[in-house]
Amino acid sequence: AVLATVSVAAARRVARADAATRAEAVRTARIQRFMLDLLSGGADVAGAPDSLRVVTLLDGGLRDARALDDDPVAQGDLLHTLGSSYRKLGLLARADSVLGQALRLRRTKGTAASASATAAELALLRSDQAQGDSARAYATQALQLAQAPTGGDAAVALAWETRGRVLEVASRNDS
Repeated sequence: AVLATVSVAAARRVARADAATRAEAVRTARIQRFMLDLLSGGADVAGAPDSLRVVTLLDGGLRDARALDDDPVAQGDLLHTLGSSYRKLGLLARADSVLGQALRLRRTKGTAASASATAAELALLRSDQAQGDSARAYATQALQLAQAPTGGDAAVALAWETRGRVLEVASRNDS
């Protein structure tokens, strides 16, 4: 009876791991398709025209990412990437909105590490906007999330790096 119980428990663990692996493969394929569509200007376009602007591509990607309600983990990942891209292009208002959505999704459906990465990105955004107090608050939030049991060393390192960058910018702004 003990052997049968152990065998059943092991079979269930293997089945769960198999299901998780399959779900990750589907998510990866979906993200790859999303990125190819994004870079080509959309699924219905043979190739991206030379005049297509980066912002137009990102806006199309944002529309597509928001439609992924059936896969909130992938949606959170894509929103994080798009929000970060908007920030790097200097489109801070768009970045703020998109990263806020990504953080909400990642806090509820993602891992502590993914939520920490988005909080860190929001800290850098607030720093870009010269909002030192808010930047420090997001940096602290990123560190707290990273230090959760599912955070991981890479998330902790990113959170500390972000905190350092935010404090460096704040000290320059205060001078």
